[in-house]
Amino acid sequence: MMMTQSENSNSPEEFTPTINGNDMSAVRAKLPEILRRLLAPHEDDSEFMTALMTTLVVAGGLIPNVWATYDRRRIYNMLMLFVICPPAGGKGVVSLGGKLLERINKHLSETHKADFATYQHRMEEYRATLTSDELIKLPSKPKRSQLLVPGNITSSKLIQQIADNAPYPTVILETEADVLAGAFKSDHGRLMSTTLRQAYHHERISLARKTNDELIEIDTPKVALVISGTDNQVLSIFNGNQDGLFSRFMFLRNNASIKWRSVKPKAGAKPLDDHYEEWSERFFTIWQQAQNLQAEVTFTESHWDVLDKFGEGNQAASYLTGGDYSVGIARRHALMVIRMAMTLSFFRRINPDTDDIGDLVSDWDCKDEDFDLALLLTEQSFQMSLSLFKAMPQAMNVRFENTKRTAFWAALPTHFEMGEATLTANELGIAERTKTRWISGFRGTGMLEQMGRGEYRKTGMATVATVALSLVA
Repeated sequence: MMMTQSENSNSPEEFTPTINGNDMSAVRAKLPEILRRLLAPHEDDSEFMTALMTTLVVAGGLIPNVWATYDRRRIYNMLMLFVICPPAGGKGVVSLGGKLLERINKHLSETHKADFATYQHRMEEYRATLTSDELIKLPSKPKRSQLLVPGNITSSKLIQQIADNAPYPTVILETEADVLAGAFKSDHGRLMSTTLRQAYHHERISLARKTNDELIEIDTPKVALVISGTDNQVLSIFNGNQDGLFSRFMFLRNNASIKWRSVKPKAGAKPLDDHYEEWSERFFTIWQQAQNLQAEVTFTESHWDVLDKFGEGNQAASYLTGGDYSVGIARRHALMVIRMAMTLSFFRRINPDTDDIGDLVSDWDCKDEDFDLALLLTEQSFQMSLSLFKAMPQAMNVRFENTKRTAFWAALPTHFEMGEATLTANELGIAERTKTRWISGFRGTGMLEQMGRGEYRKTGMATVATVALSLVA
């Protein structure tokens, strides 16, 4: 489902981005009305996709206590996104996503300022009683909550900020991947990747400090993250394709056209800055209503059946590409479908004229159109992730094995016995132990079924995996 060029296209002017055969007009039409209005100024298709994906990630900060049940666990709609774009190729659109949360951040800053002034006054009263017999309780210093935080942050400060925000989310948006990479590589940022990996699954995070004998504990961290950068900057964030953080990210390539776009202001059109400032106020209105919202988004049996097939097919394709190291890409992208569908479902229930969230006081069902759109967008990310996985640095023995595995699978006939598999392995220089492990892996992913003792047949899942691989650049 990569954004591809039409087969009849011979020039940049004819370039038409598509997602799995759906042009962008179809994707726009499937969006909730409120998102169509927000994204209407983005007429360029690549710019539109960047704005859409960024919005869906930062919107995770709006509904902190809306959840879904996935694999027997409670999950929230937090996503992590890396937008890959060339220099001067669209990072400014990512920054506009941050503007959507600025009014909320301003409110939180003003609230903290007022609370801190009250705290200082009470501290003065407390000190005044130290020499009297009427000692009052020591006031508690107010926490500084900030929904949107910069990427230039240490791991310990990030943990502190997540704790201060809890039970509400923390959203990180950084248009320069190198800024976040610097935090990763610094002495104070060495735990950044670990913190983000834990937060992605809402796993407990704790930090003990010697100073003041301090202990920070976060039971259910919620972190959303958007970063943008060039292809080279991808490697500054992830330490090769075996980095566990890599599979937790969605990826989007901004296919900016090389055709010059007129920069002349359009008559009657307001600057994007003004447009997003207005929407920042609207997001603040929505956020205020949603703070006390406690609800579960539920999915139909049909949705879960489709998701299982999505996961099975992509897991088989992942295993063919990178073995055990890449199956996490497929598994986590299945989770991303549900998280994104939750956000789309929430937006669809908002009145686009009044921004009223209405009667969202109880659980609600995800509509088919929101689930289908989430599946469409996530499939695009999966293909991008698998393509990056193949291109990223990896140990020579791992790269060799991945190449051999694909060749071995392609050489196996549709129906074969173990003796034939052994002969094929010998011809390709594959060890007996490795061949046995791969056959077991192919069976585990559903690509092979055992017909009898030492007799195997490729399944329909094998075809699904092959098709999925053919879509990966």
